[in-house]
Amino acid sequence: MSVRMRHTRAHTRNRRSHHALTEATLTSCEKCNAMRLRHTACGNCGVYRGRQVIDMAGVLKKKEERRKRHDKELMGQNAIKREKTKTEPKKSINEEKVSKDSKSRKGFNLFRKTPVSE
Repeated sequence: MSVRMRHTRAHTRNRRSHHALTEATLTSCEKCNAMRLRHTACGNCGVYRGRQVIDMAGVLKKKEERRKRHDKELMGQNAIKREKTKTEPKKSINEEKVSKDSKSRKGFNLFRKTPVSE
């Protein structure tokens, strides 16, 4: 499909006039004086409009448990990777391409599966 009529510059700019972003309005928390977004609970202490709405001690405890569990999983994966690398050394690219008993490619045709005999 093709465009039927062109949009003028004025029409395009009028449409885009509503695309502007507004700056976030920050206020300070009444309890801990940390900066927070308006109409949201404080991320530092968990207070909203003078009431404790988030149990921050529980949140911090869960984060610590999650971090410890994640660290243990990473340590297990690293141990497995180390075992694999010790058992099997890698060959260089040149060693893979050229071996001692490599045969001549003379008379090799790309369209046939077997070499051409002379």
